[in-house]
Amino acid sequence: MKKSKNYKKLMVTLATTTMLLPLTTVPTLFVGNATIAYAEESTAPTVQNLTIQKVMYTGAKPDINNTGEIISSLPTGVTKYQPQKYGDVEFTVVNITEFVQGKTKGEVQTILNNLTQENYSEWINTNRTTVHGSGIAKALVNSEGTAVVNGLKTASGGHNSVFAVFETKSSKGLIGQIAQPMVITLPIQNTAGDGFNSNVYVYPKNEVKDLELELVKYSEKIAAGNKLAGAEFDVYRGTPGSGTKMNTAPLISNANGSVKVTGLTIGDYYLVETKAPAEHAISGSALNNTNNKLTFSIGANGVDESTLHIDYINYKKPKSEKLVENGTAPQTNESSFNIGDAVEYSNTINVPTDINGGSLMNIGSEKTTLPYHIFNYTDKPGKGLTYYGTKKPTNKVTNTGTNAGITVAGKDKDDKAVTLALGTDYTYKDIEENGKVTGFTIDFIMTNGKVSDNVAKLAGGSIRIDYTMILNEEAEVGSATGLLNHYDLAWNNDPTSNADTDTKHEEGEVPVHTGGAKFEKEDSSTRTKLAGAEFVLIKEGKYFAGFTEDTDQDGIKEAKWVTAIADAQKLTSGSDGSFEVAGLEYGTYSLKEVKAPSGYALLTTTKDFTISKDTYVGTVATITNTKQSELPITGSTQLIIAVVGGVLMVTVAGIYFKKRQEA
Repeated sequence: MKKSKNYKKLMVTLATTTMLLPLTTVPTLFVGNATIAYAEESTAPTVQNLTIQKVMYTGAKPDINNTGEIISSLPTGVTKYQPQKYGDVEFTVVNITEFVQGKTKGEVQTILNNLTQENYSEWINTNRTTVHGSGIAKALVNSEGTAVVNGLKTASGGHNSVFAVFETKSSKGLIGQIAQPMVITLPIQNTAGDGFNSNVYVYPKNEVKDLELELVKYSEKIAAGNKLAGAEFDVYRGTPGSGTKMNTAPLISNANGSVKVTGLTIGDYYLVETKAPAEHAISGSALNNTNNKLTFSIGANGVDESTLHIDYINYKKPKSEKLVENGTAPQTNESSFNIGDAVEYSNTINVPTDINGGSLMNIGSEKTTLPYHIFNYTDKPGKGLTYYGTKKPTNKVTNTGTNAGITVAGKDKDDKAVTLALGTDYTYKDIEENGKVTGFTIDFIMTNGKVSDNVAKLAGGSIRIDYTMILNEEAEVGSATGLLNHYDLAWNNDPTSNADTDTKHEEGEVPVHTGGAKFEKEDSSTRTKLAGAEFVLIKEGKYFAGFTEDTDQDGIKEAKWVTAIADAQKLTSGSDGSFEVAGLEYGTYSLKEVKAPSGYALLTTTKDFTISKDTYVGTVATITNTKQSELPITGSTQLIIAVVGGVLMVTVAGIYFKKRQEA
């Protein structure tokens, strides 16, 4: 019997609107005589191809009307799935014709909806229909998000074929909601109801999401109280050293040390530290080069988002503190010396905790950061200071011939002494210019390109270097800046960098001083400058005999102090009345006049004065003398004679009066 057009349209509508949708809209009954009713028309195909067009969305779940035909315009917010961003997706098409027989829509829906992706495989193997082979076909989506299964039989054991489409594989983390299983009954007519399409199209949908990585920054060690704010990072996609920068503004660690990297999908990434918090160094393992270890990847299978975490330590930079250990004000910038004195210096270097490599935790795996490959100390005296190095032994500097009497000692982080040996733990070298020693360098990087085992023990501890220089005759007396001694602690923890341009320097200058005082001899009344006055300089009961001795045999004469005034150096006022003392340490001194200018009375008291930073330049003290002829009677020879005469007269009168009484 020939079916009416209305009947055909009803069957087309039933087949196309109920057999393509997810289980929530599958027909009430799957037993297959409905399709057989029009299968007697010769136009029904024996096979149809299935094209699965995977789509994705974020936010609210969209409605998609699956008709079996191509959807030319997807709903707003829905796009074709991008496996290159969100990972591989695999679909498994299973013949379930036998399974659905006698079951209602609600029963099938409940069963399939209660399945999880983890138990799809077991359920499929148990319930597949094998009349046409295994009953299973698998397909991965391509770069356009499409998976194709060709040659699906439209009839199975006298029934229309019923297939379930499962999303059996999807990337971890990147997929928020996998597609629901879909049920399809073949053959399917076109929406016009006048034929069959060779290809059937369905549009399962996935909720996708970008991932986030957290880096937590610490100072010195991973501990709750050591979280570090203010570190700045850039994030790159690609291979360290040649990746593409993703951020426009720096990523800055907050008060909890946290930096969040968002918008992550499939790919290889790395972080580059561009600014470390104060007193901290950027690790050589955090730069934009092939040594970068702040790397992470999200592969085609996705990743557990909870593992996207890096604990990263910023270690403190090397520091250097140089001090003057002797003179008038040790361990300050105000210590002063006499010309010829030995100036004893110390420099304490804080050894970085990661001198031999540090550590970081990257996605649960501990990694070792790069060690320092440049770590040396250089010291150069400025004008007024002499350093002999290994060239000239002195009594003040015990010279070994190899390290110029310099001592190098270490203490570990627990303040325990560690012995360091020349040639094993460090090297010494004179710096020479025009045949003259102008400083020295001590290098702690040995032949293996790293520090020695003993220096490595000092991580978080210190190295102290002690050495001596001599204040020489070129010292500028009363210099406003002092006599400077320049030091340079050079370091680099990135072996791929340019040693000349990328090496960091902890530099400084420590001053020492030598002083003096200027005087003018004047007439007390006329202020006329007086020449020819002679003085001796006194300090602590001794007399200055000039710079006449070289007790340490270093070629620089030292100040000599004697106990006899006859051996003292005479300081004589010139034609302009001036004279001075110079090249002496700060302190209190006295001048004693031992010869007055011609025609003037000799001073009977000493002139006390102080040498300090400001007493030599721009300051002149005046010492006056009075002419002998202008002395008042109380101070003259006549007065002395009168007094003596008076005493004699009184004495004679007393004797005369006594004799008269006796008579």
